[in-house]
Amino acid sequence: MKTLNTPVSLTIKELSKSGDQYKAIGVSTQHLTASDREQIEILAKSNDYNTILHRETGWIVKLYETEEKVRSLIPLSETFHQLASSVLNAGFRLIEFDLEGLEYEHLPLFE
Repeated sequence: MKTLNTPVSLTIKELSKSGDQYKAIGVSTQHLTASDREQIEILAKSNDYNTILHRETGWIVKLYETEEKVRSLIPLSETFHQLASSVLNAGFRLIEFDLEGLEYEHLPLFE
């Protein structure tokens, strides 16, 4: 294995300027409908969807640049797409849906 002789500070400086960064937000899985939870699990296991990652306690969903692209590529409910739109508008590109994620006052909760 080849070792780089680049100073760590230079690497950090270069990485911090990357345009390929994603801001993430944690959200409770209770903000997903039962149908969306089932569908996300199916999509996470599919080879056709590389934007949804299964985790033991939920999922990570990578959002595209625009709401329209998210709607066209992630076939979930209007409730999901409204949440995704709010997340995108707040500057986030990753949603970590987690059993113990935060519950937000103005988002609907489902059993």
